[in-house]
Amino acid sequence: MSKIYVDPPDHRAKIVYEIEEPDGGWRRIFDDEYKRQLRPIAETLAMLDGNAFFGIDPDHYESYLTEADAVYRSNGGNDGWASTASWIQEWHMIQEDPTLKDAYDKLQILLELKRKENGNI
Repeated sequence: MSKIYVDPPDHRAKIVYEIEEPDGGWRRIFDDEYKRQLRPIAETLAMLDGNAFFGIDPDHYESYLTEADAVYRSNGGNDGWASTASWIQEWHMIQEDPTLKDAYDKLQILLELKRKENGNI
């Protein structure tokens, strides 16, 4: 279970976020599709931790996947409220609609080419 604590001792809020070990333990291996689902959570956790070094290492978010998975699962995962997040719903629409899937795949190719052009690989 994830918890947020707010302690306003001098009119400034201190927020502490705890991520407890989920039922079934910490997951350490993630397939590419699940990484895509967890990435927004993992990147947010990295930023909250002061480690948003995505320009240096675009895969830096992966070091937060274990915690992102725990947050996702503590909110029901694919069978609970977490599955109603906008990016999860969009992912399902893309996977279920061949036209959207084709457009998404083409967009990913264009983005990859742009990253190479900008030297961000």
